[in-house]
Amino acid sequence: MNEPGRARRRPVPEEESEVLVAAPVDHPLGPAIQEFLEKGGLSRVAQFRLIADVWNEVVGEDASPHCRPLRLDGDDLVVEVDHRGWITELSFRQQAILEGLEARLGRSVARRLKATLSGRSGVE
Repeated sequence: MNEPGRARRRPVPEEESEVLVAAPVDHPLGPAIQEFLEKGGLSRVAQFRLIADVWNEVVGEDASPHCRPLRLDGDDLVVEVDHRGWITELSFRQQAILEGLEARLGRSVARRLKATLSGRSGVE
């Protein structure tokens, strides 16, 4: 039960969690916001959102229509692709993509890139 006079907390709906962002590390509130997110278990959500925001720029115009970041899974950034050929292509580009994300975000976001075929791809 809620105590009188105390605001009731509600869980953040999944569709709203996608709009969470973290302040840049050099921003005066950046470390405090990051600590708050980590304590609340939302750090990975915020980090993933930042990845999604710069993804197209990092992978380039040729790859961006065919692949998208799906989730962070431990040290892995899981990426969904629309054709098997992009799994191979992303494996060749893995280091450049991870370095590009790190350069844009100012910190390492994953150690490996793992590509998975979309269930909507129509590829057998």
